Parts: sequence; structure tokens; C-alpha cells
Amino acid sequence: MHDIAIHVTGLKKSFKTTTVLKGVDLTVRRGEIFAMRVYKRKTA
Repeated sequence: MHDIAIHVTGLKKSFKTTTVLKGVDLTVRRGEIFAMRVYKRKTA
């Protein structure tokens, strides 16, 4: 049985012209807790 639940390499995310993630590598093993908080900034 594998102990890796999530494995990501080179993750990228952008909103229009704003890059928020660039080249993220991530491994989450079974039984671990992982959270990523993303919020939208208010603009005037």
C-alpha cells in the first residue's frame, strides 16, 4: 500500500494576470493534514 495520498509537481495557478502559485512541489502522506488558504483581496 502506498503512503502518498497527494503528490503534485510544478503546480501553477493564476488569476488573470496575477500569478499566485508558480512551480510548487507538494507531497502529502496518508494520515497527514494539509491546508492551503486562499483569499480574494478587496480592491477599491
